[in-house]
Amino acid sequence: RQSRRLHGAAARRRAHRDRRYGLSVHHAAERQAGRRPVGADVADRQRAGDRERGRSQDEGTVEVLPGEYQIRDSLQHHAGGGSIDREGVHTLIEAVVLVFVVMFLFLQNIRYTIIPDHRGAGGAARHLRDAAAGGYSINMLTMFGMVLAIGILVDDAIVVVENVERIMAEEGLSPKEATRKAMSQITGAIVGITTVLAAVFVPMAFFPGSVGIIYRQFSVTMVAAIGFSALIALSLTPALCATMLKPVKAGHGHAKRGVFGWFNRGLDSTRERYTRTVGWSLKRTGRLM
Repeated sequence: RQSRRLHGAAARRRAHRDRRYGLSVHHAAERQAGRRPVGADVADRQRAGDRERGRSQDEGTVEVLPGEYQIRDSLQHHAGGGSIDREGVHTLIEAVVLVFVVMFLFLQNIRYTIIPDHRGAGGAARHLRDAAAGGYSINMLTMFGMVLAIGILVDDAIVVVENVERIMAEEGLSPKEATRKAMSQITGAIVGITTVLAAVFVPMAFFPGSVGIIYRQFSVTMVAAIGFSALIALSLTPALCATMLKPVKAGHGHAKRGVFGWFNRGLDSTRERYTRTVGWSLKRTGRLM
């Protein structure tokens, strides 16, 4: 129990002794109903957005206030949690659909698309599991992390699938042999990019103060999901490539017609112009600097 004197009256803060909560008391310069109010902000450090917990905190605060004091809610963040949750689910669905469409546009084969796409669902499930293990609920931050993770989690699997397809198209190897050769080439790259991404998100978990409280759950779940993505890309994805992909004759892997053919020609043209521009720039580094 802790007591604080507010305008000569003692108010006990019994309901907020749990260290998971943050409580700040401040004096307001404005007046409400002709009286000078004292403001208090109560925030759940782990379960931000939990409406039921917000209501229970209001009831607990009323119990410990002196008789001459009244509590009024000037702003309730938990009141709009339902709309935030719905918007988060809609955004998550849109992200999954968009990732699938983009992968199919570039891979141009339903088998090639399914292999990385299963990582999106698996990564989302892993994200929820890590959030629950860390004591976090589904809120605005964890939903944002899940939406961002959907795009990041499929990257490693796409790299594996594309490299296997390239080797089969160029060398005519069987899916199993092409997978073995592809993994010998890109295992180090997958480990490296995973380390770089983790190095970006890990420091966010050590931010002090209120900033750290906000970003800690986002950082922890993102790093765990990224690590899980790399693990699957090095284990399950090669197995799926070796069993699900069909052999491709050497030199016939990129022959497409219709919309895909038009897209590939435009992409190849853009790649060639970019390559020429980079080569021209490297020969004139002094002038460009």
